[in-house]
Amino acid sequence: MRRYLLILTLVLVFFAVIAPVHKAEAYVDPVTIAVLTPIAVQTARVVLPYVFRSLAAMGKTALKAGVEVLNIFRLPVGLVLVCCMRFKSGGKQMLKGLMAPFKMTYYVVMIPVTGLTGAL
Repeated sequence: MRRYLLILTLVLVFFAVIAPVHKAEAYVDPVTIAVLTPIAVQTARVVLPYVFRSLAAMGKTALKAGVEVLNIFRLPVGLVLVCCMRFKSGGKQMLKGLMAPFKMTYYVVMIPVTGLTGAL
């Protein structure tokens, strides 16, 4: 047992103290930055409407997923209605409550896709 604790302590000391720490260094010439900045700003202005359209589509899809989360609660409501002898409306509520998790999963999976396509 002592042997394992000693090995564990040595490994921890090695990785915490002795192991070298590498810093990522990126040097970009200031002239390069000065040349490329106007091009980047112009590109951002051109792309901006597409980014907003994409974010709006992703937001709509996320709202649809949120509605389906709330629709999950229709399952117990339908069960209560069936117990109160209201079979037709209770059955509809239960069916909507059973379908809600699958629809929610679909909308959650589609959020990045709508971000790429800007549709749905």
